[in-house]
Amino acid sequence: GAAVPVYNRERFIGPYLDMLSNFSVEPVVTLGNKSWGNHVIDESSKPDRTELILSKFFPDVKVLRGDYAHHRDSMNVGIRYFNDNYDLCVTNDCDMFITSEDWGRMIEFISLNYEANDAFSVNHNNMIIEYHYDYRFGTQALQGGDPPIFAIKHHVEMKHMTQSSSHREVVWDDPNAKFHHMRFCQKGRNDRRCVEPVGNLHDYSPAPKEIVDVLKKWERILETL
Repeated sequence: GAAVPVYNRERFIGPYLDMLSNFSVEPVVTLGNKSWGNHVIDESSKPDRTELILSKFFPDVKVLRGDYAHHRDSMNVGIRYFNDNYDLCVTNDCDMFITSEDWGRMIEFISLNYEANDAFSVNHNNMIIEYHYDYRFGTQALQGGDPPIFAIKHHVEMKHMTQSSSHREVVWDDPNAKFHHMRFCQKGRNDRRCVEPVGNLHDYSPAPKEIVDVLKKWERILETL
């Protein structure tokens, strides 16, 4: 399963759920009634079309509405929903994409380390490519910081996006595999990171074609809503 915490993610919720479907993963979406308190400076208080996309294109996906004070709280509601129906819950945000080839590498890593661990993190210094509205567009994540958790067993909860309630955690470090993080940022915010770079942002370079295609597909769909 996959816990998908969402507030105002119309640009990415469609392609992300498409990706999970291709990987035969069942999502549950925890849809916030308002921005998480820890993200308030990044979010608009006015809801976007996320809920419309969910109801129109993904009517069979379970949606849990609520007032979630923190990103972590929203994620934990999704994790608890699955109870013991699945061996593992994916905990990436809906702006984090991976190719089918690298998904296979991820499952292989989890399988090899499953018995001895409850939480699975990623070395973001080597394995996450950021797509942010700044000079780092399409480059590696900034160095430093704790590895974010990308999957967790059903009886464990998130204490933070980089820490769980279990100490049995393993870090995936494979420089040949990449997560592509399409960082959300509201245009016009007074922050140099949120100014679109010169050129065509929406070509999503240098993301792999498999990811670009699904993002482009949903850009076209959004134009029709």
